[in-house]
Amino acid sequence: MSSTRVSSHDVVEEHRAAGRRFEAAGISSFVREAGPPADGEPVVCLHGVPASCFLYRKVLRELAARGLRGIAFDLPGLGLADRPATFDYTWTGLGRFCAAAVDALGLDRFHLVVHDIGGPAGFELAAAMPARIASLTVLNTLVEVDTFKRPWSMEPFARRGLRQLYLRALTKPAFRLLMRLQGVQDPTAVPRAEVDAMKTAEVSLMPEDVEKQLAPQEIADLFAFLCLDKPPSDPGAKPLPGAGPILRRRK
Repeated sequence: MSSTRVSSHDVVEEHRAAGRRFEAAGISSFVREAGPPADGEPVVCLHGVPASCFLYRKVLRELAARGLRGIAFDLPGLGLADRPATFDYTWTGLGRFCAAAVDALGLDRFHLVVHDIGGPAGFELAAAMPARIASLTVLNTLVEVDTFKRPWSMEPFARRGLRQLYLRALTKPAFRLLMRLQGVQDPTAVPRAEVDAMKTAEVSLMPEDVEKQLAPQEIADLFAFLCLDKPPSDPGAKPLPGAGPILRRRK
C-alpha cells in the first residue's frame, strides 16, 4: 500500500483553492468561508501573527457542522493579502480594514472571534459598529495594548537591521523549532507540512548583504535569540538542543 507525501506547497495550494480573493479599502485580500451562506449566523474569526486565515481552517469546518457560517480573512501584510508599504499597520489601521472587509463581504450582524493581535484590531472593529456585533469571543489576546510586551521571539523585529537577518535565518527547520516552543502545544496534532506552509520559502526575500550592516554584537545577539529558549537577557535562558557549540563560540 503506497502513500503520497503531502508537501507544504500542496498545503498552500489546497488552502488557496478553499477560499477566494476579495477587495476592501483598496486592499486585495483572501477569505475562507464554510457553512450555509443564506441562513447560517456569521462568525468572523480574526487571526494574529505570524499567521493568516489558514489558522482557522479546522475551526471553520466545526462552525459549519453546527449550522453556523464561519468566515476568516487575511489581514493586510499577512497570508495571501496585499502588503502595501504605505498601509497603516497600527491597531486602528487594521481595525479600519476589518470594518471595510465585513462590509465588502456583505455581513450585517455577526459573531466576532479574536486571537493574538486580532484582538486589538477586532476591538477597533467592535467599537466602530457595536450594534452589529452579536457576541465577542476572546482567545489568548491582549487588551491593554499600552502595556503590551513583545514575546522574546519577536524582539529581533524591533531592532534595526537585525529584523531582516532574523527573517533570513528563519528557514523551515528553525521555524519548526520556534513553532514547537511557542506556537503548537501538541506537535502530533499538526502535520509538518502544515507548519511548513506558514514558511514556504527556505530563505526570506530580504536585501543581500544585510549582515554587513550590523555590528558584531548585533550578529551575536541574533544567534543568541535563535539558540536560547528565552531572551538572552533572562538569567534562566538555556541553550536549545544542539546549540551549545554556537553559543560557546559567541563568548
